Amino acid sequence: MVTGYKRQLNERDIWSVNPGRGAEPSTRKLREVFVRRRGAGSKRPLLNALHDTFKFEIWAGGVVCFIYSALQVPTSFVLRFLIQFAVDAYNAKLLHQNASPIAHGIGLVTGVTAMVSIQSLVNNHFHYRSLILGGQTRGVLSCMIYEKAMVILSRAKAGCTPYDNPAESSRKKSRKEENEMGWTSGRIATLMSIDTSRIDSACDFAHLAWASPLSCAMVLILLSIILTYSALPGLALLVIGTPLLITAIRRVARRRKAINKTTDERFVRLVKFFFGCEPAFLDRLEKLRTKEVGALQDLLSIRIGINSMGFSLPVFASTLAFVTYDSLTRNDLEPARVLSSLALFNSLRIPVNLFHVTLGETIDTWSSIKRIEQSLLEEERDKEIVWNPEGECAIELRGASFAWEKTRKQENKHEVKDAATTQGKDKQAEMDSEKVETIKHNKELSNNSATASFDEPGPFKLPNGSLQTGRNELIAVIGMIGSSTALCYLP
Repeated sequence: MVTGYKRQLNERDIWSVNPGRGAEPSTRKLREVFVRRRGAGSKRPLLNALHDTFKFEIWAGGVVCFIYSALQVPTSFVLRFLIQFAVDAYNAKLLHQNASPIAHGIGLVTGVTAMVSIQSLVNNHFHYRSLILGGQTRGVLSCMIYEKAMVILSRAKAGCTPYDNPAESSRKKSRKEENEMGWTSGRIATLMSIDTSRIDSACDFAHLAWASPLSCAMVLILLSIILTYSALPGLALLVIGTPLLITAIRRVARRRKAINKTTDERFVRLVKFFFGCEPAFLDRLEKLRTKEVGALQDLLSIRIGINSMGFSLPVFASTLAFVTYDSLTRNDLEPARVLSSLALFNSLRIPVNLFHVTLGETIDTWSSIKRIEQSLLEEERDKEIVWNPEGECAIELRGASFAWEKTRKQENKHEVKDAATTQGKDKQAEMDSEKVETIKHNKELSNNSATASFDEPGPFKLPNGSLQTGRNELIAVIGMIGSSTALCYLP
């Protein structure tokens, strides 16, 4: 920062990344593990491959997170003995009695200071390792997605991949709706920008999903020891509030899944603006964006409500517990017992609030991992390209065949409903019943079929083509607008 204030930074001023953490070796390792896991029939090959690739980083972050959670609660508990020592010393001075040795108080202060220092150190180290893991994960996944986009088969892009693998065939039904959209350039860009970003941000909260309940359990046990049965009303309030938060989190998961579909629709591969096309496209984009923003507002509103409940529940629980304790002890409030209990209730704020945030991040991350995994499991082109830098021709095709797959039909979901509602009419009863039977029959055929239904019997093909292009030649692909002349439409 000092150098940046003095002059403009250059390449030598920025430290290079450790070669072991580079994107190329990490991507190579992840690719090998992913292929091995996929061949072994793993149910979640991408998730297991990420664990095998970054095993040390994941478990090292888990260890320091456990130390942080283990030291967070005892610090407040030891505070009780420190306050009691100060109270005893004050009373002994007033009554002219012998107080406890000063070494006892110094030891307690030293212990609290050491625990707070170690807790701060491991907390910073945990976030450092989590951010490093998130950056590495995002880098290797972006590389994997980009490499897959370069070799994915054209019919896989159209969303009509045949499922020859039994393991993949069993998952066909659950992934049907998303596969019908195909893997366009816009959807792949969504994976590289949005989904990888979610995984990156979730790495900072991954271990808190199990560390936060551990901290809460330790706090509840210590509160039961300090306040005995007076802590039960406050604990009951926490138990009652937890199912409500879980219900809200499930609602967040459903809304996130719906938002993902809208986001995929908003991204496009290529847009050409000519004459009156631009206003129509902008209107369509504005409608999609308005729908997405509205869904995001609802999602964020639910998350804000979850966060507010996470912060307020410990406060209400502590208030209820102290009211009960005061009514049972008849205003005999001991400073050590009350202040240490209050510190324990306050220590519940962070794990309770982070637990719900962590669950929300985990839901988004799990959805993103499944989407990325689906793209990586798609078919690839046969590696029949031979690179010959010293050849006479820059490009040479021998007996090459090309096929332009079409996207799936967008089924009209309202046809059956509209036909069913008109069955009660006398004039069109027979026509409507025949229409419903026809639609149901077609729907059953489309569901049982392993391939997609198209507007035409088969894709457009150019079989057995040969082409030789010399070096230093300019080639132009000419055609009408929308006739797939762009390079991204080439199979």
